[in-house]
Amino acid sequence: MSRERERVVLMAFSVICIGVTLVAIFREQPGAVDVGGTQLTRDNGAAQAAGPRPDAATQAPSGGTTVTSAPGAVPPLPRADMSQPPAEPVGVYKQGKVTLRGSVPSDAVGAGYVRRMASVIGESNIVQEMKVDPRVTQRAIRVDVDEQFRFPAGSVAFDPRFAGLVDLGSVALKAFPETVLIVTGHSDSSGDPLVNLSLSRQRAQVIVDYMISQGIPPARVVAVGAGSSDPVADNSTPAGREANRRIEASLDGFRPE
Repeated sequence: MSRERERVVLMAFSVICIGVTLVAIFREQPGAVDVGGTQLTRDNGAAQAAGPRPDAATQAPSGGTTVTSAPGAVPPLPRADMSQPPAEPVGVYKQGKVTLRGSVPSDAVGAGYVRRMASVIGESNIVQEMKVDPRVTQRAIRVDVDEQFRFPAGSVAFDPRFAGLVDLGSVALKAFPETVLIVTGHSDSSGDPLVNLSLSRQRAQVIVDYMISQGIPPARVVAVGAGSSDPVADNSTPAGREANRRIEASLDGFRPE
């Protein structure tokens, strides 16, 4: 065999050895591997060069942004229309997600609300619709619970189907010690207004008592009875009366990180 041919064979053998070694490394170490100063990662069995992950965000159905940014990132928020008055900052919890709306003084403050709320429900469950408005200052906000917690006619019995929702409220109160939960009971318009007022107060107290049993200090959960004064549906129909026999809750005093 000529020397030139020997050299070609040796080079081919070296390339094969390097390839086998890399395959072995990736099989034994599923994380990132440093090869020649380049971080390689496995993705479904394929090696890919790893670089810094850009901030990511997906469009939420409401038109806001579902937060999926890299940890510690401060995603930019849209700027408010200076021709309009500032909007009150508020959060709304519905179907496992919190939507943040209103005016904040900076991107950092908006990100601070997201990070704190993410500690309870996860960052992917937050829809950010806040806007930066330099006319406002940082403040605590209210988070309203927009869920269907209802009662049968004349009843104050706690429905165990809603235990998970109430438990989440207990978790939030423990995670955010500056907050207070306001629980408001409502009734339909059937019967005596004074009786309905008392019934609505008892319904709210049922939720408060449950949360106290979960270790929440009594001073941090407040029961309010509204009677039939604030209907959300037509009391002339059975479906409307059922919708009005409800509990509403608001987490007051939530502050950014």
